[in-house]
Amino acid sequence: MSVPGSGGLRRPRIMLLLLVVIFAAPFAVSWYLFNFTQVGRDSGSQSHGQLVAPPRPLPEVSLYDIGGRQEAGILRSRWSLLFLISGPCERSCVEALDRLRQLRLALGRHSDRVQRVLVVYGRFPPELPAALTKDYPGQMLVAGSAVDGHQAGYNFRLFDGDTPLRAGRVYLVDPMGNLMLAWPAGIDPAGIIADLRRLLRYSGAG
Repeated sequence: MSVPGSGGLRRPRIMLLLLVVIFAAPFAVSWYLFNFTQVGRDSGSQSHGQLVAPPRPLPEVSLYDIGGRQEAGILRSRWSLLFLISGPCERSCVEALDRLRQLRLALGRHSDRVQRVLVVYGRFPPELPAALTKDYPGQMLVAGSAVDGHQAGYNFRLFDGDTPLRAGRVYLVDPMGNLMLAWPAGIDPAGIIADLRRLLRYSGAG
């Protein structure tokens, strides 16, 4: 015996499922092509970063632009290049910000699909936003009160005993808020650029 109206209840659920599949498909396809096929690769080439498999969902956080305006959910709008610090932005941090800016510019027509995010665990120095406004237009900050060091260790750890806040890595987060790749400190920027170009070429997301 069928329940009156049961077909009508199923249709919205099917439509919702289809919407989820349609929205997630570009990320899944690009991730698969990037990591498990030779599409877009020259002979003998490989990813220069460390794959996070499966992609790791990051918790929702509130980000601030350098003018202090809060933008919730910004990790779910574009591809994000992240760098982590805990405390003042010293020499290694400044070098990382310079590198992130150059990486984004090197992407050419894809540059608008990528944002730069400085993740400061703990309370960031009050002069930092003004310094970023002057020297790094478009740079984003994670609010210091939104996260803590323990969470950083859990969310960005790549292996047992890893210390992400000291590693100096550049991380890539997809527009659904998933951690996908990590590049080690000191890597040739050309390797990061090659990975990003290949990924963005085969992804319609972000």
